[in-house]
Amino acid sequence: MDAGEALKAEGTTFKQRKRWLPPRVRNKAMTVSRPGLFWIAISTTALVALVLLRQILLPFAVGMAFAYLLVPAVDRLERLGINRALAAVTVVLTLVVGLVGLMLVILPALVGGGF
Repeated sequence: MDAGEALKAEGTTFKQRKRWLPPRVRNKAMTVSRPGLFWIAISTTALVALVLLRQILLPFAVGMAFAYLLVPAVDRLERLGINRALAAVTVVLTLVVGLVGLMLVILPALVGGGF
């Protein structure tokens, strides 16, 4: 039995046993530093806030998703020589007209029950 195992068998504390560890192992001991605790607390608070405010934040999340998904179409129109602002308005209006058209087709079937 080596010295580290002997200390462990005697019921010594981790700090006492840590002295027997080689330097490369001693420096990698799992301890949570003060900045680590700070970021854990911030992350937990942010997660709780997101859960509590999910009804309010949902429209913003959907808007960000639409913006992210529509960027390639705007980039394509911009490469064709259209101003970026005009390309963005064109893409949004196309999306709105498409959604309204889809609702006009689907809504009578849902209201009338004629699937």
